Amino acid sequence: MTPAYRPDTLAEALEIRDRYPVIPMAGGTDLMVQALTGAGIPISFPRSTLFLSHLSEMRGIGTDGQVIRIGGATALASLLSADVPVPLLE
Repeated sequence: MTPAYRPDTLAEALEIRDRYPVIPMAGGTDLMVQALTGAGIPISFPRSTLFLSHLSEMRGIGTDGQVIRIGGATALASLLSADVPVPLLE
């Protein structure tokens, strides 16, 4: 079994990523449900997993007027209720 990392900060996540061969994961709800319920194929990663969903820097939606920034761990519910219009979701 490969180790998993759950850093406390984005800086720590970046340090882990630079030091170890990891697979970054933000979200993964469907994969985790499959693993816990036994549905589908068992999850097996060839490298350690770097969990990022809990990091505040990885969540949220914002704009500077021209560019819309959506964090990799932003939940769909957050996108749908955002004050920023997301054209692809309209």
